[in-house]
Amino acid sequence: MGIAPNLCVLLVCLTGVWSEITLTQPESVVKKPGESHRLTCTVSGFSLSSNSMHWVRQAPGKGLEWLAAIASSGSKYYAPAVRDRFEISKDSDTVYLQVTSLRVDDTAIYYCASGRSHWGSGTFLEVTSVAQSAPSVYISNPSCDMNSNQDEISLVCLVKDFHPRSIRQTWSSESGVITTGISKYPAVQGNDKKYTMSSVLKVSAADWKTNRFYQCQAGYNLNDMVESRFETPKIQEPNITALVPSVDFISSQNAVLGCVISGFAPDNIRVSWKKDQVDQTGVVLSSKRRTDNTFETISYLIIPTVNWKIGDKYTCEVSHPPSNFRRMISMKYQEEMSVFLQNPLVKELWINKTATLVCTTVCSDPSQVRITWMVNGRRKSKGVTAQPQREEGTQYIVISQLQTTAEEWESGVEFVCSAQSGPSSSPVSKRTRSAKVLPKSPEVRLLPPPAQETKNQSRVTLECVITGFYPDLIQVSWEKDSSLISSNTRAGLTALEQTGTFSVRHYLTVSTEEWRKGSVFACAVSHSPSKFTSRKEVKNVQGEKPSCPSGSPPGTCPPCSLTPELLYHTNLSVILRNGEKHQYKCDQQKCRIKL
Repeated sequence: MGIAPNLCVLLVCLTGVWSEITLTQPESVVKKPGESHRLTCTVSGFSLSSNSMHWVRQAPGKGLEWLAAIASSGSKYYAPAVRDRFEISKDSDTVYLQVTSLRVDDTAIYYCASGRSHWGSGTFLEVTSVAQSAPSVYISNPSCDMNSNQDEISLVCLVKDFHPRSIRQTWSSESGVITTGISKYPAVQGNDKKYTMSSVLKVSAADWKTNRFYQCQAGYNLNDMVESRFETPKIQEPNITALVPSVDFISSQNAVLGCVISGFAPDNIRVSWKKDQVDQTGVVLSSKRRTDNTFETISYLIIPTVNWKIGDKYTCEVSHPPSNFRRMISMKYQEEMSVFLQNPLVKELWINKTATLVCTTVCSDPSQVRITWMVNGRRKSKGVTAQPQREEGTQYIVISQLQTTAEEWESGVEFVCSAQSGPSSSPVSKRTRSAKVLPKSPEVRLLPPPAQETKNQSRVTLECVITGFYPDLIQVSWEKDSSLISSNTRAGLTALEQTGTFSVRHYLTVSTEEWRKGSVFACAVSHSPSKFTSRKEVKNVQGEKPSCPSGSPPGTCPPCSLTPELLYHTNLSVILRNGEKHQYKCDQQKCRIKL
């Protein structure tokens, strides 16, 4: 039996009963000229006693070269060029290739293979006499703007000046070793015979916020790895306080409005001013770092005093992209004191079953300010707490909080915060009440990957579409074959629809190969306010053979599940070669004659 028949067996002929087949090989090995080495390939999913195995190698810059084969019977075959130095053998589950008197030109990637579709990942055998050189490792800044609202962030690790080529490179974070989202690029040899390689790690926005650091390690031994660490920036949303002119300053020709922005990180803040929806040009001062490594700044707008006194409304809008924060605060002329009343947060209402209202008073003399609460027309003192007053420019901020039950807030009674500056002044009051809105349960759809994506790309994306829910308290998890998946998932931005409900999309990315295997993927959704739970499943059924009705003539059962286009059709007409026409009822598993 010559080389040509061997190649036939390798590339075309398949024998035996196949199940889940894997061929496992070590990643790399380095040897010196003249030494010997035994390459290994461990198989699972089929028996070596009924299948032949082959060894093939590919030297740098060259094509594939068949080396040897061992038949199921144990017969051995070799390429003439390697017969004297190579020996193939096997045991119950492993195939070996013993190479003696190694030469520099034996440097190559060695693959084990059985049949056309089943190959090992390859072992890179490097034969060199050059002494080992430890690498230098660097992590560059993220490829995207860390301060922008990105779904994922990329870190690049550069490994330089190492030899030999077969180096180990890994990624880790505060959470542990990272195995997904990594793209490695081949090592390149320089004029000094040393190598340089790079590796890119893509991190989801959620993981980026929860891990304080990421590390890239490279080396030849686990106990002697060189590493580089990148510290992730602290992300914290800002606090905003409006500053309005005091009485002493209003008498001048111009008035100054201010927006105090504090406690944010990293230092990336955007501020815009508007006068009754018309853009105004304000000034943002340089941020200052505080002792807790957060930042603070002030933005101000100079306006004619007459405009302020006639009651024009000015708005300061602040956004902090890293924390997805965006808020507007309005300012309008009032005598001496301004009062702002903030309603309870939705999450507090539904999760903690409590309601905290915040009354903020901006004044020039805090010592005279007295804040009182009224609930349903009655004075309320239980649950009231005062926050320490603070100075903001020429103004003072006085805050009072009222905590009550979610039940009382949702009953629709009126809450009133009144602030009075001295016994002779009139109180300034703000009123609010709950606009009771019943929770609405979501609708859930789980979409499979587009057909074009499964054909042309190495990774595919499943999309879980959740719409029509209120309030914005949704929990989503992914499963594969009933096992929870925590990696390669991401969520889009939650949108507020015109109907007053929310919608959001969640995504799961898997390899195309994993999708084609037919695993069942599920999107589990829960919405506690409406006591709603749902679990949607999807799997790839492309390639499953349809079942035909008993007694059907040969060739009369249409291949309903062989193409994505037919897969989702429910009815199919087929005209046979003999002119007969049949109607079929098709689903994702079977094709049945429609009587």
